[in-house]
Amino acid sequence: TKPFNPIKAWGLKDEPIYYELDNKTTGYNLRTIYNYIRSGELARKKADQSKSLRPVLVNLVGSGVDKFMTGIVLEITSADPAVNSAAKYNIYLDTFKKNFQPTLWSYDLYPITQKPCLINGDCSALKGECAVYVGYKGFYENLDRFNRLAKESSGVFWTYVQTMEFLSGGTLHPAAKESYLRFEIFSALAFGAQGILYWTYQQRPNSSETYFPALVDRHFNRYPAWYAAKKVNAEIKAYSEVFVGSKLLEFTHLGEIYTGCSQINGVFGPIKDISATSTVVNGTYTAKEEVEGKGVLITRIKTGSNVFIIIVSHDVVNYQELRIIFTKEASIMSVNPDESGKLIYTDLRTDRTYVYKLAPGGYLVYSINHLRY
Repeated sequence: TKPFNPIKAWGLKDEPIYYELDNKTTGYNLRTIYNYIRSGELARKKADQSKSLRPVLVNLVGSGVDKFMTGIVLEITSADPAVNSAAKYNIYLDTFKKNFQPTLWSYDLYPITQKPCLINGDCSALKGECAVYVGYKGFYENLDRFNRLAKESSGVFWTYVQTMEFLSGGTLHPAAKESYLRFEIFSALAFGAQGILYWTYQQRPNSSETYFPALVDRHFNRYPAWYAAKKVNAEIKAYSEVFVGSKLLEFTHLGEIYTGCSQINGVFGPIKDISATSTVVNGTYTAKEEVEGKGVLITRIKTGSNVFIIIVSHDVVNYQELRIIFTKEASIMSVNPDESGKLIYTDLRTDRTYVYKLAPGGYLVYSINHLRY
């Protein structure tokens, strides 16, 4: 096996806010920390390139990269009211880009919520108040935003995934399920994310929020989320050759899941036509009806010299029936792992319609080869 070459990163501060940029306090302020790290790294490189001051070692499967990066975790909704608007938040991010020049961008946003009734047991009489809600707009806009920040700084971005159930105010962020993890993780990978971080591995003590078991509880007892994460982690590892080192080329959505959502219009890469439907229970009866599904995210990424199409379901609760017609001139292969985790590339015919039963939070991966358009 190849020797592991870790990526090494300095974490400047967790979730700094805008006014801290101008903090002149002696000692612990962002500018002093940055200068200390930068001078230490320059001294290290001059004296001995194999050494670094207290590096943080992060295992990115299959990276084979030995690179020093400056990393910073940024807030999605700033604690400073001056930067809460989208325009001012971009100024906030640009300020960090200009002054600190990060090459590793990291952020946390947990889009899946519920009303907290589920923690008290049965809520069948509450008429849908416990329904899962997904904040699609912030979720996808920030995947796009941090992908662009990483490109502009010739760096990469990582994203956090929620693995601990917690109650914040009147909002419950539910316990992680396979479908939730796949949706958050493979959407991020489809945008070119190069690192997935879990918040958190172990249940933490309560603070202003109430925390329930994560992958494990406070005594390290494993919870269902642990087994869900283990299964999804194996899928991530299997697709390393697709996602490690990938760059987002373009993205679109099937279905308008928020106002202003970029929607597919005509041909997208090798896809000529695509539609999604869901089967739902009609009211209080057992009769089912077919309705338009929530749709999917579709991206085109490039990894080395290979180009892939990634499709990820918008729906984290229901199955969708996905129908895809490819352009006749496309040369396309489906990409799926076998039982050993090895990826198998299968040529697809372009004179037929493909129908898939896409699981909640599920995804599809295709390899494009020698497209002629």
